[in-house]
Amino acid sequence: MTTTTEHDLPVHTETKRRLSSIGLLTLTCIILLMSAMWRVVDVFVLQLGNTWMNILPSKLGPLTVILTVVWVYRRNEIESVLGLSKKHLRPLVLSGLLVGFSVFFLVIVGSTVAYGLFVNPEYSLSLSVVYPSLLLYSFFFFFVNAVFEETLFRGMLQNSLRQKMAVRRAILLSAIVFGFWHACWPMANGAPPTEWVSMILLSGLLGAMFGVYYERFSLRTSLVGNIVAHTLINFLNEGFKVGSEGSVQGPDFSFNDPVLMGMMAMAFIVVFSFYLVLFSKRTVVDMERALLQLRATLVRESQSQRA
Repeated sequence: MTTTTEHDLPVHTETKRRLSSIGLLTLTCIILLMSAMWRVVDVFVLQLGNTWMNILPSKLGPLTVILTVVWVYRRNEIESVLGLSKKHLRPLVLSGLLVGFSVFFLVIVGSTVAYGLFVNPEYSLSLSVVYPSLLLYSFFFFFVNAVFEETLFRGMLQNSLRQKMAVRRAILLSAIVFGFWHACWPMANGAPPTEWVSMILLSGLLGAMFGVYYERFSLRTSLVGNIVAHTLINFLNEGFKVGSEGSVQGPDFSFNDPVLMGMMAMAFIVVFSFYLVLFSKRTVVDMERALLQLRATLVRESQSQRA
């Protein structure tokens, strides 16, 4: 019993030393490579995107690895790198809801409705729920997906890159990797290369917005806002349809009609530009202060009415 413990102790100590001292960028690249391989297996080999479970294993598995490694060997990076913090919780949740709903309704719904009303009147506009019996599971899936992708791309990748280069370049490079990360879906669905490019560009723009949101607005204190917005955008987009496009595995934005795709891209650029300006001038601290002032005003009005 004693011999085994003495023999195992140096191995455990060496493992702990390596995982705690390895560079953040190196660790991120290792986890990113592992996650990509797991993703390829789930999407192309097992084709889990066509099942009710979706590709949950390639989300939950790497996320578990990330949380375990950081919690056991690099606990001081839970907040500073992974962004899992309660700081500014209420304003970040509220801002995440605003970002998520605005992107869905203004970009996805708005461009689709505008296309059906003004460009192609024959385009069917009807609200439908995709797999209503799986809505609860779908929300859980996209929440896990958001936690995984935000901690990996904005938390680990963007934070590790900003240690090596300027912040803007770190956000841009992280967004590019995030864009290519989503190229597997049009590939798996047999779409032409033009749709691969469209998916990469659209996902890359979204990744850039999330990067600026985390860096500028959230002041790198927490990824809660990102996670809320990311969850909402994916859940609403894949669970509720206002057009005639059928659902396919993965993010099923419409790339079949170049006009509709162009309108959606322009709408997103407008929304992205708005948030880019907003995030550069206002932070979560400003929002928190405004909410406190609003609350104080409402309390005073309530007290004056009672008097």
